[in-house]
Amino acid sequence: MGLFSRIAQQAVHTLNKDELEQIMNSALDRMLNTMTKEERIDFIQSIVEKGIVNLLTDMDSDDKAKLMNSLLPQILRQLPIDKLNIPG
Repeated sequence: MGLFSRIAQQAVHTLNKDELEQIMNSALDRMLNTMTKEERIDFIQSIVEKGIVNLLTDMDSDDKAKLMNSLLPQILRQLPIDKLNIPG
């Protein structure tokens, strides 16, 4: 990890939740605008696969269900449901 990355990581630790969210959204917008479609797909998949465990830590099944009930309609509006391969 380079010097700039280490400084950025230290700076992140000083931010409050709103500041961190603002920086994350800005950085994500910038990164997504520079990526090809394939890179974006890989990036999104990596973030979800690596982050989902950390994001759901300490949530019980009721918390997870409440979160999923909130997120799933938003996600489904963005995805072509008729083309999804949903195991069942």
